[in-house]
Amino acid sequence: LSLDNADAARAIWRKVMKGDLAEPFSARDIRQKGWSGLGDQARIEAGLDALVLANRLRSERLDTGGRPSTVYRINPKARNR
Repeated sequence: LSLDNADAARAIWRKVMKGDLAEPFSARDIRQKGWSGLGDQARIEAGLDALVLANRLRSERLDTGGRPSTVYRINPKARNR
């Protein structure tokens, strides 16, 4: 986990804990918000991957009929950490 990815994960987690993202949310939802430091798709995805590895988020693949989409949900146990 690079320092940049850890920073992205922390920034995303702060937004999640503030309630700035409705569940489920996608990397695209984060990018569209235009938050500082979270404008780059690769950085957002790396931060989300880090949060999944840390068991703070759970990823879910949605088959939409077109290209599959990945959405994220908060691990309820992670809220209390």
